[in-house]
Amino acid sequence: MKIKPIILCGGSGTRLNLKNNNNTPKQFIDFGNWSLFDKTLNRIKSSIFDSPVISTNKKYLKQIRFYLKKHRIINYKIILEPVKRNTAPAILSSTLIKDIEEKQPLIFFSADHLIEKKKILEKSLKKNKRNLSYENIFIFGIKPTAPSSEYGYFITKK
Repeated sequence: MKIKPIILCGGSGTRLNLKNNNNTPKQFIDFGNWSLFDKTLNRIKSSIFDSPVISTNKKYLKQIRFYLKKHRIINYKIILEPVKRNTAPAILSSTLIKDIEEKQPLIFFSADHLIEKKKILEKSLKKNKRNLSYENIFIFGIKPTAPSSEYGYFITKK
C-alpha cells in the first residue's frame, strides 16, 4: 500500500520577516523560480506515495491550486481549516477524512520545510514502511542540539 502524504500548509509567515515579503507565508516565498511548497510537491512525486491531502486555510486556496496545477497533480484532497488551530488539530482533522484507507500509512510534511536529499528520505521510508502500523510511528527530523519551547523536540533511545 502506498504512503498517503499529508501536507500541512497553514503557516502565516509571521516568524520569517524578509525584506519586502509582506508577510508572505514561508512556503510561498519565491526563492528564484522555486518555493518551499514547490519542493514539497516535488518530494511527493514518487511511486511510494499516494495522492496528497493538503491541510490549509481558505486564504491560501488559490495559491495551493496554482501550485497543484503547475506540478500537474490532479488527484488530491484539500482540507480547509475554518480557523487557525496549529499543527496538532491540522494533523488530527486530516487523518479523519474518508479518502484515507483504514490501515494506510501516513506521512506528514510541513510545506515550509526544506529537505534537500529526497533520495535519502525515500530510502529511509522504504526501509521503515514495513514496520509502520497502528502501533508504530516514525519521526523524521534533524537531531536537536538544544531544547526549544518554540519548536519542541523528542528524546530518543539509541
